[in-house]
Amino acid sequence: INGHGTLIAGIIASKTNNGNGIAGIAGGNHGQGVQILPICIGVTSPNASVLDDAILHAVSKGVRVIQISASVASTNAIINAIQYATNNGVIVVCAAGNSNGAIDFPANNVNTISVGATNKNDQKASFSNYGSNLDLAAPGVDIYSTTLNNLYESVDGTSFSAPMVSATIGLMLSINSSLSPSQVRNILTATAEKVGGYTYVGGRCNEIGYGMLNACRAIHEVYIAKNTKITGPDFICNPDIYTLSNLPPGATVSWSTNWPYSIVGSSTGTSVTVQSVSNENGLLTATVSTSCGDYKIYKPLTALPFEIVMQQGSPCGKAMVVADVGAGSGTYTWTVTGDLSINGGGQSLVTSSNTIQVSGLLGGYINVSITGACPYTVGIEEYYTPYGAGQGVIGSYNNFPMMQGEPITAYIASFQGEPFVANYYWYLNGQLVLSGLSTEYNSNNDGGAWALECGMNTLYVEALLDCGETVPVGELVFERICMGWYRVSQDSRQQVLTITLEEDPATTHQRSVDGPLFEATLYNSEGDVVGKRE
Repeated sequence: INGHGTLIAGIIASKTNNGNGIAGIAGGNHGQGVQILPICIGVTSPNASVLDDAILHAVSKGVRVIQISASVASTNAIINAIQYATNNGVIVVCAAGNSNGAIDFPANNVNTISVGATNKNDQKASFSNYGSNLDLAAPGVDIYSTTLNNLYESVDGTSFSAPMVSATIGLMLSINSSLSPSQVRNILTATAEKVGGYTYVGGRCNEIGYGMLNACRAIHEVYIAKNTKITGPDFICNPDIYTLSNLPPGATVSWSTNWPYSIVGSSTGTSVTVQSVSNENGLLTATVSTSCGDYKIYKPLTALPFEIVMQQGSPCGKAMVVADVGAGSGTYTWTVTGDLSINGGGQSLVTSSNTIQVSGLLGGYINVSITGACPYTVGIEEYYTPYGAGQGVIGSYNNFPMMQGEPITAYIASFQGEPFVANYYWYLNGQLVLSGLSTEYNSNNDGGAWALECGMNTLYVEALLDCGETVPVGELVFERICMGWYRVSQDSRQQVLTITLEEDPATTHQRSVDGPLFEATLYNSEGDVVGKRE
């Protein structure tokens, strides 16, 4: 027994504030701290054939962090075990190795957090492995920890850097146990300190990855993201109060915002008063300053939209429109455009009501100017299309260009007015080919193959609404290749067929295929299949 695991355990979990020896990073403050499940993977050196079983055993026991300060030869069994741990939400932390070379296995596995070592100058320790797959580093020189026989000693190595990261993760999970392995990695790398004087490209360098572990900052990041929130309304009419709750101990707050919003009175403290001069979007920012650094928390301030509720029946496009500023009475000057009308009458209205009814078939702008309800004039404008007329999406099951003899198969992929439809009309090149409530069309099954033309075709859909009016849904424009002798050539590497009309070489089409084999079908002028060849 060499005491290697005892040194690592002390860094992670030595009791804190008990007056004895050292304080582990996750040893607890007069409390239990983290729990450790020690698993032996070798006596004098690690045994690769045992490591995969150890990982699987740890996962089965419900651990959240697996700390591996060992290097072994890569095996598929270990790779699969690490993948299994990651899939089950377990974070695997590995020491990078101590040969001043490439990252050892398993630390170089993409699913682990690889940890290098820094010296007392916050630079890469001379022995620490490095490279593009290093995530971050932690102190690894003269690390004082527990050893056998109730003793303590100072040691060097990435083996003693990695447990600092593992212990920090344990504290992060004690605050937010739902963090995933990728979220933990992102927080650790985002909060790491850019030390050592290295060139960090894209936030990282090969010497110490994304930087040196900053446990305090990582833990505060998790705490603030989970617990510290700004409460207050999204829309501001009269000046309103916003409050920041659940601050970390000892934190201070300063506030800022952008036009058209401004702060009334003090911009520091846990509460702030904000006012607006216009109905626009903005952002309220609280900067939380702690001993570990500054953190920013944001609250979007949003322009007041209309609440528009469609109503079935006549008149067409009937909807209730509400402009609720959440304040007292005011004067509402309403206007609409297009074919919209207000309350069954004209296109403008001055009233004390914040609610009107509009009706129309194709839609237009709805605008209101509100005075007297808020300290400033509130303006709201939105474009309203009652049924999404002409904005529907017509999809197809065909590959285009389609061949003569193939049916056109199409469907209504989306249409906002679908709940109000009494009947659909399908037109192929201007000819009515289908009428009914079906949202799909097949020219062979539903009729209308006779309307298909050589070259470009248009499939157009209209909808009869429950109010008795008809609106456009959308259209599909597609190409159809007709009879003639064609030369078919294949680029199997790019999986593309090139189809060229013999009589007109300029008429060339390409079609993607799924593999090296394809089937050519020969049709006669009536569209009947007369032969196939693979």
